[in-house]
Amino acid sequence: DLFSQVVSQQRYRRVQPVDFANLPVQFNEAFESALPLIVLPLIAREQVIGLLVADNKFTRNPITNADAESLLTFANTAAIAINNAQLFHDITIAHKRLRAFYAASNKLVSSQDPNRVLKDIVEQARLTAEAERASVILLDEIGQIRDLVVAGAKQPLNITELIRAAGYSMRVMNTGQPVVIEDTSKQTGINPSQF
Repeated sequence: DLFSQVVSQQRYRRVQPVDFANLPVQFNEAFESALPLIVLPLIAREQVIGLLVADNKFTRNPITNADAESLLTFANTAAIAINNAQLFHDITIAHKRLRAFYAASNKLVSSQDPNRVLKDIVEQARLTAEAERASVILLDEIGQIRDLVVAGAKQPLNITELIRAAGYSMRVMNTGQPVVIEDTSKQTGINPSQF
């Protein structure tokens, strides 16, 4: 579609009557756009982060070269402002996480009770990751569950079913590499006792 072309070419396009059908259907339904129409990329750090779409629906005045240049200047400025706002948001989140790690470290240093330390670690990990729940599974020398600490959910009744020989936990233990599961409903091999 025309939006994809603007993104891939990183150049604005004036929409001609023949191009109107190439606009995304959802866009036309939502905005009831009309000609004349121009689509401009919002480019920050050499990447398209969005699109600016402008029309003269009510006046029907043509979009001149001067209009296009003014809109392009505005789009470039807007893209930088949006990107800066996103960077500031990312920095704020990173700062919060760093503070949470610092708070967790302080709790670890100040607490004398090992069980309390472990519970604090799991809760701080959950908060830092902005997760619904988190757990730490401690194993003995032969790979059997020694202890389970859960934050954000109830402790399962039967903890012996949590670790399976070919499951994700053992893969992490054997490889030392984390496993990220984006969507548990689409991932195979998830332990059904966890849900």
